[in-house]
Amino acid sequence: MTNSLPLILLLALGPAAPSQTETRVLNAIQDLLRQGTAVSFSQLQNDPHFGKEEKEFIGRLFEILFRIPAFVESELERTGQPPKRAQIGERFGVGVQSIDLLLTVMEIDRRVPKMFDRDQAGEITRVHRQGLAAFLQRHGNPVRVTGWEGKTAPGFDLLTLEGTRLSSESLRGSNALLYFWFTGCPPCSRISPILESLHQRYENDQLRVVGLNADRILELTVNDRERIEYLKKHGVSFPNVHLTPAAHEAYGNVNVFPTLFLLDSSGKVVRRLINYQSQETMDQVVSELVGP
Repeated sequence: MTNSLPLILLLALGPAAPSQTETRVLNAIQDLLRQGTAVSFSQLQNDPHFGKEEKEFIGRLFEILFRIPAFVESELERTGQPPKRAQIGERFGVGVQSIDLLLTVMEIDRRVPKMFDRDQAGEITRVHRQGLAAFLQRHGNPVRVTGWEGKTAPGFDLLTLEGTRLSSESLRGSNALLYFWFTGCPPCSRISPILESLHQRYENDQLRVVGLNADRILELTVNDRERIEYLKKHGVSFPNVHLTPAAHEAYGNVNVFPTLFLLDSSGKVVRRLINYQSQETMDQVVSELVGP
């Protein structure tokens, strides 16, 4: 996945959000869609017009969209019939209006295989097994974008691009910035010089920047020599490691690049950011992390 995933990547998980929050978010998204505006999850998450509660709900929606197809498949196997929208909403703790929007997003996004036919009322009447299987093969792992702040970041022990090892334990006692990226990612290319400037500005005990490269997870045909040359071209000198399937899953199956996790010296997640962030934004969040 790239940095600008459309609304298709919206899924909800967990308890139902306050009705006013759900209504505000859905109305805003529907207004954008009616205007013909291309909407992406990262755009919504970075929109300053949304408050913290609304962004949390947007994140929950992002998580659900990936889980709806698996739930539809399980209900089809269990009952022989696709579930109603109310059943799906009850399963994921959101209203029918949210489910209807998510199903609509799946229908209109050209990158999503055709999985359902729906009637005029919006209920699923037919499941296209081939499309459903194709989606689950590519996006079947649960995505987690909410609930990170204040939690201890998952541990890792990963191989650097140069062949040495770097572990999360070696970061303890220092603030850290974990940067998930892949070779050729346009917003990654734009943000990497900003992250390098932070790497150069702060001592290791104040902030350690580590890149986690997802090329192998994404099955890109790029070798280590090409990756290292790519980093040199963009002036990156902070360490970079290969993301493994286990580490990828532990960090919520990151699928929007770049994704940034800021950790305090005890290893707890302070902020999670997605997509390109400006120098001003990064200066602010890092200064809040490291202190005066």
